[in-house]
Amino acid sequence: MRIFKKITHFSKLIVCVSLFCACSSQNPQLINNSALDYFHQGNESYQKRDYSNAIRNYQQAIELDPLTVTFYYNLGLAYYAIGNYGDALQIFIRATQMNPNVEDVYYNMALTYYKLDQIENAQKYYHRYQELTSNKLPQTNTSSESIESGQNLILSQQ
Repeated sequence: MRIFKKITHFSKLIVCVSLFCACSSQNPQLINNSALDYFHQGNESYQKRDYSNAIRNYQQAIELDPLTVTFYYNLGLAYYAIGNYGDALQIFIRATQMNPNVEDVYYNMALTYYKLDQIENAQKYYHRYQELTSNKLPQTNTSSESIESGQNLILSQQ
């Protein structure tokens, strides 16, 4: 009798684990599709300059799929667009932690630091952006004039 109770309890546990596995094996596709839907809605809102709705949609996409760097990047852009530079910077930093090779994130970090009047950090991250993009492009003029023009771009963004 006691063995039967243990077997029955064990059987219930197996069924629960099986259901969990079956559900979780289907959910990533559903979650990913839902996250992409929110992401696309966020992009539509962003293009319409409805930044608060874009932010909500990007946050929903991140909640459903916290591993996609693009979701964070676009959320950072939306925060930047409304002048919320502190949140934009935090999101951009998170994106670089997830993938340190996305050059556009560094460019926008540089702009954000500039808006926060942190010129040294703006230049640092603009240089990082240049390093990443120069690795992708054929070697061109990397003279001090070229570097200075990039720094002037950071300083002229207001």
